[in-house]
Amino acid sequence: MLSHLKIKNLVIVEELEITFNSSLNIITGETGAGKSIILKAISLLGGTRSTSDIIRNGQEKLEIEGFFNITADNRTSILDIADELIEIIPDEDIIIRRIIETSGKSRAYLNSSLIPLATLQKISQFLFDITGQHQQQALIDSAKHIQLLDNYGGFTKELAEIKESFHKYSSTKKLLDDFKKSSSEKSEYFRRIAFEQEELKSAELEFDERKKLESDLNKLQNGEFVSNTVNECLNLLNSEDISTINSIAKLRQLTDTLRKKDKILDDTYLLVDSVYSQIKEIDFTLNKYLADLEVAPERLEEIRSRITEIARLERKYHLGANDIIAYLEKINKELNKFEAGEFDITKLENNLRIATSELENLAKEISLKRKNKALLLEQKVEKELARLEMKKAKFKIEITPNELSATGGDDVEFLLSANPGESPKPLGKVASGGELSRVLLTLKTILNEKYATIMHVFDEVDTGVSGIVASVVGEKVKAISEKTQVLLITHSPQIAALADAHFVISKSHIHNNTIVKVKHLNQTERVEEVARMLGGKNVNDKFIELAKEMIIN
Repeated sequence: MLSHLKIKNLVIVEELEITFNSSLNIITGETGAGKSIILKAISLLGGTRSTSDIIRNGQEKLEIEGFFNITADNRTSILDIADELIEIIPDEDIIIRRIIETSGKSRAYLNSSLIPLATLQKISQFLFDITGQHQQQALIDSAKHIQLLDNYGGFTKELAEIKESFHKYSSTKKLLDDFKKSSSEKSEYFRRIAFEQEELKSAELEFDERKKLESDLNKLQNGEFVSNTVNECLNLLNSEDISTINSIAKLRQLTDTLRKKDKILDDTYLLVDSVYSQIKEIDFTLNKYLADLEVAPERLEEIRSRITEIARLERKYHLGANDIIAYLEKINKELNKFEAGEFDITKLENNLRIATSELENLAKEISLKRKNKALLLEQKVEKELARLEMKKAKFKIEITPNELSATGGDDVEFLLSANPGESPKPLGKVASGGELSRVLLTLKTILNEKYATIMHVFDEVDTGVSGIVASVVGEKVKAISEKTQVLLITHSPQIAALADAHFVISKSHIHNNTIVKVKHLNQTERVEEVARMLGGKNVNDKFIELAKEMIIN
């Protein structure tokens, strides 16, 4: 349940704090007083997206904070879909905070830990459910009816399987359709890349091969000069007459002897030792280079021929040698797919038949389950409507075949006959505003039976009803509040009289500022508010007495 709500800088609200009752909380007030702001604040705690224009004028940000007492079932359900929150959700209470800045930046916190908005949207479904006036229009939209029936049926697993199957079917069908549209072009394309694959595979190109070959060619073309020069260098290092290495070695030996006599020559020795090491390294490198140097004419011709072949391929494919290697990898993958049947029309048609059959079977299975659940839902709705003074109403769910989709192959539409002798027709054609309110209230309470621990928020769900019907609607809401917390915004005095906690929203203007206040009414104030709702501006003792009777009864 939502035990406490804090609102700061939301639209015309500067700052509000409300502590709610665990049962039936009623909010009333004049039209335009700001009752809908409470609903807006709660929806923001549920992760709804919004823009910075809902921030109170002159302020940099708005803040909404809700304190929720949760049950073990709530916690388990939340962690089932967001197990990463296990460290920040205790056993009993959670705090959700939402901040929106004028820059458009939005942040959501769960027990002081920053969480993504998508995560907040997931967990809020296990904390509260909002039924607003706009949902009457959504109820008229038959496209939404299949989702309502599936929610009642609890077909989460089945729908996931159908969605995956439909994706497979769609991608297979698209592949086949695309192939058919350009089959001749594709056939020619695969013939061409198959030839290219054979040519490039036989070429056996290696990464940076041309660069290495050109380096080797350069060495070979200058082989004699380079060989003579390297030998001359080695002679200088190792000549029997004047050997640089031997001279430096002798110098190193002498300075080593001297430093043992006088420590001041330690640095001199180290310098000579360093030179000796470098001279030895030079000698090793030159000897290795000379050993690797090839001057055979046949090797020279071999390198020239290989470079010519690489150059030919580069010209043909308009790519560098390394890019040709990448291109070969690409066409290898395409041809592998082709060989696996992705571009073979016979295999593609067979794949589509398999995918279609799988989807049709899943669609038939869920259609049968929908029809069984539809019968149960019809009975439940009619029973509840009878309690809401629609005793002769007939509620039917029409399920007809449709094209295969991500939800199966059904069209679902809710039909209503509000009066005896009338055949059931689409809701939008036969239901009045009051009847739609009652159908909506009935469906929402039935569909949310499996979430019995969440808070229910109703925004003027009594629209279009009055008198006895309003009283019956009030009794229905009261019965719901005996099982779980309810927050109801209403203009109906019959419903307001049933409150366990009654709040009035009022608006005033002080020094060009709009001030919105919320007041938790005591017993005397409740009587006065219900009397105002009964009599409007003409409140007298008669309305006061009537209000007392309604509240007591």
